[in-house]
Amino acid sequence: MNKAFTLIELLVVVLIIGILSAIALPQYTKAVEKSRVAEAKQLLNAMYKNKQLCELEFGTNAEECGWGSGYIVEHLTIDLPGQWQSEGCVDAYCLKTKDWDYGVETEMYANRVINNDVENYPYFLTLQEDGSITCANTGSKTATHNCTVAGF
Repeated sequence: MNKAFTLIELLVVVLIIGILSAIALPQYTKAVEKSRVAEAKQLLNAMYKNKQLCELEFGTNAEECGWGSGYIVEHLTIDLPGQWQSEGCVDAYCLKTKDWDYGVETEMYANRVINNDVENYPYFLTLQEDGSITCANTGSKTATHNCTVAGF
């Protein structure tokens, strides 16, 4: 008796594995993107809380507590995936990571970077004055991820 697999049996197994991976890969990609968004939201929330602490210490109209001031980014109590810098930034301060470009101008924002493409941000998060975080699509036709896919 021959104890080997036939070619048909092997093809059926490869076909089943292909179908399962075609179903699982998009779900995996969504889960990874949601975790990246959660990281950015955590940093934006920390920035908002730091701004509130600054206003308690110096007053609500103090210049130190503006989004473009160094106080808010220099006194964070969480570990950052990089260092804040002021050189090479469009805005007053910026932080560049593999997945996000953070910036502080009149408000704190995070631009999503995919495949090191810093010209075509598919979407970005903005921290509003009331502490809410909004997500906006840039309308890029090449964007494979957007606010809806990221779970907003």
